[in-house]
Amino acid sequence: MTIRYTCEKCESVLKIKDEKAGTEGKCPKCKTKFLIPAPEADSGADETDMSELSEDQVDMPLELTPAVEDMEDFDPMDVLADSSSAAKKKPAPAVSDSTAENRPSVAELMRDFEATKKPKEKKASAAKSKQSASMETIGTAADALSRRYQQKRNKASEPEEPKKEVDPERELMYDFIKKAALGVLAIFVLSYGLIWWMNQETYEGPPLAEATGIVTQNGQPLVGVQVSFKPIPGPDQQGMSTSSSMTDEEGRFRLKLTDQFSGVAIGTHNVIIFDKSGIPMALPPEFATKTVTEDGPNEFQFNL
Repeated sequence: MTIRYTCEKCESVLKIKDEKAGTEGKCPKCKTKFLIPAPEADSGADETDMSELSEDQVDMPLELTPAVEDMEDFDPMDVLADSSSAAKKKPAPAVSDSTAENRPSVAELMRDFEATKKPKEKKASAAKSKQSASMETIGTAADALSRRYQQKRNKASEPEEPKKEVDPERELMYDFIKKAALGVLAIFVLSYGLIWWMNQETYEGPPLAEATGIVTQNGQPLVGVQVSFKPIPGPDQQGMSTSSSMTDEEGRFRLKLTDQFSGVAIGTHNVIIFDKSGIPMALPPEFATKTVTEDGPNEFQFNL
């Protein structure tokens, strides 16, 4: 009678002789130690339908299972072929009980073989896909070169357009017009620059100071009236011109000597305010004269 034992760790099905019942055994696959159980009553064992058994439940007799060493590259077919040829040539040598217990089953050998076979298949598939990608890239580059070469051939085969004949006299006339136009433009620029420089005013009089203010009438700003500061003759104001300005929408003014020079000569001035018609307005005595200082602030208010 044979004891069938399923390993609790790797679930391998082991066949053990019944005389080893009650002793300590060791799984040949995962090396887990266990206590060999007592044999069960063999009732109806011969009536078992072998077609309904799973792969883990089918096993070869211990006497026909060859001893196999642990190897990384293992092919179960080689082992079966060697064992079958050896059985034909000479009888199988006697195998001790301990060796028979450590032999793996055929189902276990097939599972180990499939486990080692899958990584190899994955590597081969990856190498094949990489090779196909490189071939596709090479084909794309070759197509691009072919198209570019064909474009060059088509362009070279096109007939050249006939060159237009140029009249030499017309070319000479065009060159003369271009040179004449450039000469006229240069003369115009130089003349404009010279005139601008000659019309520049230079101020060599006494120093000027900024002067601003506001003109109101009855609290409302006077718009569009002219405010003039006329220098009172003195040792530093001989020959000085009057500074004037027009009031804006807020009644404010900013005195200028000329359009290029802003400010008023430092000193005392007679104040004259002209209305919109150009007539001088009557001013109170306190507004008749104003003094412009160098340090300022020269801010003047005329409330009429």
